[in-house]
Amino acid sequence: MKKVLLITNSYPIHPRLKKISKLYPNYEIKFLAWDRNNISKDNTNFILKSDIGYRNRIKKVFAFIDFFNFIKKTIKEFNPDVVVTRYWDTMLVTSFAIDNGVKMHYDVNDMPTKKIFSFLEKIGIRKVEKIYLASSHITPPTTLTS
Repeated sequence: MKKVLLITNSYPIHPRLKKISKLYPNYEIKFLAWDRNNISKDNTNFILKSDIGYRNRIKKVFAFIDFFNFIKKTIKEFNPDVVVTRYWDTMLVTSFAIDNGVKMHYDVNDMPTKKIFSFLEKIGIRKVEKIYLASSHITPPTTLTS
């Protein structure tokens, strides 16, 4: 059976990522999340627990090495066919962790606003095969025209 690993840098796992997982009905699904408040009791998915908290960018930057190593180890252990990432920074570190043959999909929900972050996103996006785009600024049409 083919496998999908959905990766996010936060916990609990965002409902949108759970919805995206339903796009792979015939795959074994696992989530990888970074629980920075050390609250997870999840034993079925891959959860990196730490106590650095949220909103502290300096702690997060230094802890990203552990997150990268956890992603790399989990990919080697789980051996997914597809990896779906949420957030540009998670996509970037995952792009360095995957081997050839693993397809990477990217859920874009937070486009970087600073030039350096946009540059870093472009580095990682080279390995992305499919993009899921979300925006609160796009509204569906109220009527269909032909």
